Amino acid sequence: MSSLQKRLAVSAIFVTITIWAIFFSPVWIFVATVEAFCLAAAREYFLMERKKGIDVNLALGLTLAAALPVSIYYHADSAVLAAACIIIFVWHFHPRYRDNALVRTAVTFFGLIYVVWFFSHLIKVRNLEHGAAWVFYTILMVKGGDAGAYFVGKICGKTKLIDISPKKTVEGSIGCCLTTIVLSAISKTYL
Repeated sequence: MSSLQKRLAVSAIFVTITIWAIFFSPVWIFVATVEAFCLAAAREYFLMERKKGIDVNLALGLTLAAALPVSIYYHADSAVLAAACIIIFVWHFHPRYRDNALVRTAVTFFGLIYVVWFFSHLIKVRNLEHGAAWVFYTILMVKGGDAGAYFVGKICGKTKLIDISPKKTVEGSIGCCLTTIVLSAISKTYL
């Protein structure tokens, strides 16, 4: 199987599960699905930081990441975030772990906010009127734009965009923007 075929096969599985979870599953299954995606993303983030040489505590980060989606569902995210901040601070400033404590604290807390807490808000969005449609729209815009960037960049990409990711191109960014606009216009039929 080529790399593209593998991506499409995995995407087909995730798209099917995601559509079912958004539109047809009980709320607890949707929350569990968000939880699974958050944990997978948090794990990837923390491991990426470890590769950069920042010794984050994976078990602590994933434990706190697991608490956030559930706390959003029960409207207790402010309390859990405050507790997470204190726990991360106390853990990293313990005399045994004090080396680079400020960096590890910041990186861990940033991962919880940026990767887990923001994504967990899909739980709140789903509970709005027509929430399932809005959740689907949000994911469609992000993943559709990503796919547009990938395919346009793969076919036409020549002008390097930025050094952070070497394969990102200006043409891919334009493909992302245009794909998102087209998908958004099509989405008007169900929103």
